[in-house]
Amino acid sequence: MKISKLDNTKLYYLASPYSGKTKNKKLNKQIENKRFEAVTSFAAKLFVENEIKCILPITTSHIMAKVYKKPLGVSWDYWKRYDTKLVESSDVLLVLCLDGLEESTGVQAEIELAKEFGKPIYYVDPETLEVSRKPR
Repeated sequence: MKISKLDNTKLYYLASPYSGKTKNKKLNKQIENKRFEAVTSFAAKLFVENEIKCILPITTSHIMAKVYKKPLGVSWDYWKRYDTKLVESSDVLLVLCLDGLEESTGVQAEIELAKEFGKPIYYVDPETLEVSRKPR
């Protein structure tokens, strides 16, 4: 189904991979910036074009780190309590299928949390904007 068919009365938790996992810190920062821009741009499109409201953990944490001028934790253990409460508060988990999805500890944990809380899970292809119940 197309993204425009999502129920805009629901609150979506928008999950996506973030951290770079290479040994090169500069490359990891580039990966994180690229993923931040992709998920933030996607969320803006969802809201402007379809009035779909999202909880944005990547956008929020990336901006907080930039404004705070100190790195925030990048491990799942660091974010687990924060994200657990946000997933629980949402109606639906929406997973943006960016590169790195399968390797993302955080996204995989968020998917498991959504299952535990009985939340529907949808996967979105960022290029086609097709939504499905299974990852691409």
